[in-house]
Amino acid sequence: MNLVINLGLKSIRGIIFNDIGEQLYSKSFPIHTTLLAEKVEQDANEYKDLLIKILEDISSNTSIASEIKAITSTTSSSCIFGMDSTGNPLTKVIMVSDKRSATIADKVKNLEKYKQLSNSEKPFCSSSSLIPKVLWYKENQKHVYDSVRYWIGAGEYL
Repeated sequence: MNLVINLGLKSIRGIIFNDIGEQLYSKSFPIHTTLLAEKVEQDANEYKDLLIKILEDISSNTSIASEIKAITSTTSSSCIFGMDSTGNPLTKVIMVSDKRSATIADKVKNLEKYKQLSNSEKPFCSSSSLIPKVLWYKENQKHVYDSVRYWIGAGEYL
């Protein structure tokens, strides 16, 4: 049995598949997503709370909890947040569709060194890219940026 935890824009979902890919269980809980102008973010602390609810539901309402051999998580790409040295979130999770770092992505693309790279060498750079999101914190919330020890993807957090 394999448990997949999906971190979506509207919910967190736990799905159990057997070894031949049949879905044996599915449970989801709504997750709060801030959608305000260019800002699209979630709270990593809520991920932990809802993950516990899913695990408790599996344990209480199924007979297959002890048969789970692997757990993985899925999420949209480029969802990132900052945490301290003990693993506590210091920022909200900036979702892939967050556009606050668009001007920073443009700054990167206008750097002379970036322009000198050949097309095959140029990394993709947009507001959905990770580096502009981190640099947005550096430019707009320096005190938070300076406190972050690790920048981590939402899926890797769980």
